[in-house]
Amino acid sequence: MEPLETRDPNKRRLIEVSEHHKHEVEKEVRSLSDKTEKMIINGLIIGGSPGHYLLYYQPMGRVEVKKKKAKTKERELETEADDVLVAPL
Repeated sequence: MEPLETRDPNKRRLIEVSEHHKHEVEKEVRSLSDKTEKMIINGLIIGGSPGHYLLYYQPMGRVEVKKKKAKTKERELETEADDVLVAPL
């Protein structure tokens, strides 16, 4: 015995059409979510490279710059001290 909703041919056709649309919408949602996932992964990879550079290499570079500045200051102070010592009284 058939369920009551499928006895009427119009209802059966509507149910089949709605099932078809439901599967199509699910297929589109899956496709969009896959594309979105790929875009997010690509964005993280692309955005991660500069982030990695900033987090890893920049602190090292700053230390070197500070050391260079400190050395140049020391040299300037030494030359000033030498100038003071060499200057006639």
